[in-house]
Amino acid sequence: MTNAIAKINAQIKKLEEQHRQLTLRRRADEIKNIVQTMREYGLSPQDILPAFTGEQRKKKTPIKPSQRKPRGPVAPKYRHPTTGETWTGRGRAPRWLVAAESDGADRADYRI
Repeated sequence: MTNAIAKINAQIKKLEEQHRQLTLRRRADEIKNIVQTMREYGLSPQDILPAFTGEQRKKKTPIKPSQRKPRGPVAPKYRHPTTGETWTGRGRAPRWLVAAESDGADRADYRI
């Protein structure tokens, strides 16, 4: 029985070595393909390094609200015909305008 186990272990080692050789050969072929593609597109290793390592371009730091220019009041652009309620066009549309649009009215009909 130990002889059978020794044969199986030898086969396992042989197959593992074949697997390693095939993996190395396949890896070399893939590297050649990658280098060929990089040459076709004029890419250098430095060009793809950020994508490979997961680094991204630095994002601009957002401007703090205290550093922004203050926004002034905006003139209304839309008016409800019966109530006179107005909307500047910024932010969410008021309910009366949403309801009117769902009834088929055009937003331009309420433009001031």
